[in-house]
Amino acid sequence: MPRTVPDAKAALLALLNAVTWPGTPQPEIKYGQPTEGEDAPFGGEMIFLGETRGTSAPPGMGTRRDETFNLRFVIDVRHEGDDEQSTENRAWELLEAAENAVWADTTIGGTVNRVTGVETTQVNVPEPQAWRSQIVTDVACVAAPVY
Repeated sequence: MPRTVPDAKAALLALLNAVTWPGTPQPEIKYGQPTEGEDAPFGGEMIFLGETRGTSAPPGMGTRRDETFNLRFVIDVRHEGDDEQSTENRAWELLEAAENAVWADTTIGGTVNRVTGVETTQVNVPEPQAWRSQIVTDVACVAAPVY
């Protein structure tokens, strides 16, 4: 993939860092997944960038090549003593703020031609004394043509 993906990931990170998050605590925003040392014991709220999948079409006439890709971020909420529903509700509240930011800037800081969709998968995990809710979000993008 050309330079579009790394620039778009950096712009998505900046976009998420600029969000006015609802309520407290404010989630920690990270470029990638927490390391094992950072993750144990995990408590609170975090949003981190995940994997990227993309396709690049072969050049047609001339040197033009189009590319499409998904930028992934994960919302991770864990609060000691909270029940499953309140933990999940907080994760959806954070997703709403993040998704609103993406739809307000569908070029992701001018790095892609347009955002074409947002797809989410949500799961709750029971832990001793807590619930953990994660929402994996893929932002589908079509890049400006690469020459």
